Amino acid sequence: MVTGEKKQPVLSGSPSSDELRNEARQQLQRLFSSSLFSHAHQLWPVLEAIVEQSLGNHDTIPSEKSIGRAVLGPTFDSTSDSTVRVRVREIRNKLSQYYRGAGAGDPIEIQVPKGGYKARFVRRKVGPIEIRPTEKSKPASPSKIGVVPFLTLVDGVSEDFGFNAAFLLSQILGSAPRIAVHSSPVSLSAHGPDGLREISNSFGLSQIVQGTICNVDGSIRATVNLTDTASQTITWSDGFECDIGDFGFVRRIADAIASRFAHVEPGSLRHLIIPDNAIAADHYCRGVRSWAERTPRSVTEAEGHFRLAAAADPKHAATYAGLANCALFRAILGQRPLDLAPVAIEMAARAVGCDPDSADAHAVLGAVRSIFQHDWSAAEAEYTVAAQLNPDSADLLGWYSGHLAVLGRADQATHTARRLEVLDAHSPFITAHVAKVFYFCGDYGAASSRFESIIAFAPQMDMAHGFLGMALCAGGDIARGICHLERAADLTGRADGYLGPLGHYLAKSGKVLRAQDIAQELENRAAAGYVPATQIALVWAGLGQIDKVFRCLNQAVEDNDFFLSLLKIWPPFQAVRDDPRFVAILQRLGL
Repeated sequence: MVTGEKKQPVLSGSPSSDELRNEARQQLQRLFSSSLFSHAHQLWPVLEAIVEQSLGNHDTIPSEKSIGRAVLGPTFDSTSDSTVRVRVREIRNKLSQYYRGAGAGDPIEIQVPKGGYKARFVRRKVGPIEIRPTEKSKPASPSKIGVVPFLTLVDGVSEDFGFNAAFLLSQILGSAPRIAVHSSPVSLSAHGPDGLREISNSFGLSQIVQGTICNVDGSIRATVNLTDTASQTITWSDGFECDIGDFGFVRRIADAIASRFAHVEPGSLRHLIIPDNAIAADHYCRGVRSWAERTPRSVTEAEGHFRLAAAADPKHAATYAGLANCALFRAILGQRPLDLAPVAIEMAARAVGCDPDSADAHAVLGAVRSIFQHDWSAAEAEYTVAAQLNPDSADLLGWYSGHLAVLGRADQATHTARRLEVLDAHSPFITAHVAKVFYFCGDYGAASSRFESIIAFAPQMDMAHGFLGMALCAGGDIARGICHLERAADLTGRADGYLGPLGHYLAKSGKVLRAQDIAQELENRAAAGYVPATQIALVWAGLGQIDKVFRCLNQAVEDNDFFLSLLKIWPPFQAVRDDPRFVAILQRLGL
């Protein structure tokens, strides 16, 4: 939720003041960059004319005639042409929608009151996002549900269809306030005869949904049960006609289950969250499953499935959000941001355009605004909208906690990360993200303990070894930290993202020759292809080669290096933070 929102009086000063002009034009640029107005080619010139004429002299009052002639030409006649009236009506609607959504955090609101054409510029005061624990977020909420993959007993229909039905059902149910749903379908088969009890205890589930798809009287039906895990009794059961060409029956099942809970408002489920047809749904679900692995190969597979899903259903917001997430993760893996940014920006904007009420879409657009554009206020506005739509969105809590850490708002960052951890405590990638937030917020003990728990479960996870190494080094245990950084480098074939910190801490531990070799290795790679210059800067910082550090950081600015956003909080750069050149780079980044 958003706290502290309060509209203030119209901007002080004369309409021709430089202050008003500058702030109003900055706000106009924000509107132009928004998904609502960026493609509204007919409306934009009209809004621009309204603003410019409203910023003119006191004696000049914008009118239908003056705006029409500025936009449509000197022959415009308002008595026979209603174009301006129609477009201004649409502009009012879009402005209202924008300030309820993506513009909720903007400092200035542009209004075009009915009855005239002169714009008003209202200063707005918006406080920080406050994400409070909700009933839905409690690990053992009375409404926490797990969905088991549907058993498919129809010839020619694969098991994947049953998995997809369960996955999409969990997504729809999870879109309702105060219903907590386990993030992915849970399997009973791995838990033996006592699977129901074991799963409910392990994941904190109070109810489980099970379904069977089979032929009944010549038609395909899904029989669905809702089981109370405490008593292990079926509390509800019903049958639903199926069409294997789409997943409309999943929407009906979700509505029926939600109606069982008195605290769930009718109509609160968001059906747009799943694709329209089975082909799009299959590729979307495959994309999500590949994306969940977070490896270079799986991200490539996810992108392929998301693109096929978008071709089959070009109006599905979550598919475009998935493509934007993949582009962001490629940047995390150290690929060239200048190639990735246009894709991420386009996909995130499409996601919001397809479904302005999608919290996940606004969250990923916020990540794009901060990571690729360094527009921190625009990112905050997107996160604000996402928090209003669904404060328990995993994408929101994940990207926003990182955003808060980057800006140095450590208490808020760790609070938000803990909320994410409560929602999905069984995902190693969620735990790793939470641990990274703690690392960048300076709590190296909390970070290290989480990374160590991941390694005990997944000993081959390079991210856990790499960041555990960085956390240990930052906390003073450089010898053990270097061992984990070396392990991460070995697991990834000496990835740039681990060689940079490894070289830095080798230098700090006195192993100067090894650090110099790593610096040279990265420099040679950079001469042949893209290497994040921040990684090379890390090694030079450890070696005390300050001029080389800033040569690399300036190159990183030119490359829009993904890791630039971490400069303010990354421990290895502590030694150069007081250098005026470092301060200048932070200023360029808006940090």
